Amino acid sequence: MTQRYSITSTRFEGELLFEFNEGVVAAFYNNATLNDDQLAFLVKNFPMTVPTLEYIAGTTKTMSIRLVTSEVTFSEFYDAFGLKVNRKEAEKAWEKLTLEQRHRAFESIPSYNYFLMTRPNQNRMYPDTWLRGKFENDYKALAKAK
Repeated sequence: MTQRYSITSTRFEGELLFEFNEGVVAAFYNNATLNDDQLAFLVKNFPMTVPTLEYIAGTTKTMSIRLVTSEVTFSEFYDAFGLKVNRKEAEKAWEKLTLEQRHRAFESIPSYNYFLMTRPNQNRMYPDTWLRGKFENDYKALAKAK
């Protein structure tokens, strides 16, 4: 499954777009205006895997990460979320969401993954719990508030 991530920041104009195939970088598009220091950082810390990208984006207050998609299906969400339990309950919760809520639920998964990286003893919530409104939390801020 191919996933596209957009990185934006208050410190540069434009976006960095990463495309991953089965968790490994398959394509990179620099649609941003970066200074020499930012380019050097990118070269030194180039994210070859999704967890590395989530970690880099999660460690700064000025950078945001989101999954990019034109329309999100339940299968795409379920695959991206990673915990394969309570599928029927999750599908019911998914059907109750508006299109905008579906996008937010899908696009906030990377921030939640970063939050979990910073708390190794924290269990991943079930996908149906996530879809019942937990995706509205600011997990990037919560990760910083250890």
